[in-house]
Amino acid sequence: MDACIDASAEAQRLRRRYGENYSPLGTWSIQHKAYVAASGRVIAVGPGGLRQLGTGFAEALTYVVEGDGGADRTERAAWLHD
Repeated sequence: MDACIDASAEAQRLRRRYGENYSPLGTWSIQHKAYVAASGRVIAVGPGGLRQLGTGFAEALTYVVEGDGGADRTERAAWLHD
């Protein structure tokens, strides 16, 4: 349920930015709402911006569980709050 609060407007902004439909997936790292795109891409939106979790669900799950050696996947996304 937490992942769906304000998810509709946020999902529409993601669609406009990336050109595909996004659906709420759940919550990641307490403060981030996770979304899955029609293509399978998984992202998380939180206070610091947007984080690319994976190009598909399997990659995202691996990243969330195992990490990726410290590579920064954060994208500043001021457009999310417009």
